[in-house]
Amino acid sequence: MREILVVDDEPTIRHLLQTILESEGFSVATAEDGQAALERLAADPPAVLLLDVRLRGMDGWEVLRRLDALHTGTQVLLLTGDAKTAGMATTAAEHGAAVLEKPFDVDALLDVVGRLADPARG
Repeated sequence: MREILVVDDEPTIRHLLQTILESEGFSVATAEDGQAALERLAADPPAVLLLDVRLRGMDGWEVLRRLDALHTGTQVLLLTGDAKTAGMATTAAEHGAAVLEKPFDVDALLDVVGRLADPARG
């Protein structure tokens, strides 16, 4: 099964993403902050991590840095309202992550997640 971990501190966003992804056949777990995400990633790494950049406490960038050290093979999609910030896509790419700007188009989200979950899809 294609497993996804959604990390966002907004319950509405977590629920929306979970609903959309489960309707497409993904198995979805959620976490509300960076620490909870890292605990789940260390215990049972998913295929894909959808990670909000602006989290309370530990932000998404710190989660991404710590994930690099875990060597889980998890593909990362950063979700942000700040995608136009200079260098964000470049910094994300340095960590092997993709970026999708909020508010996101559902078809674009599903396309990126599908490619991350199944790299052979291209």
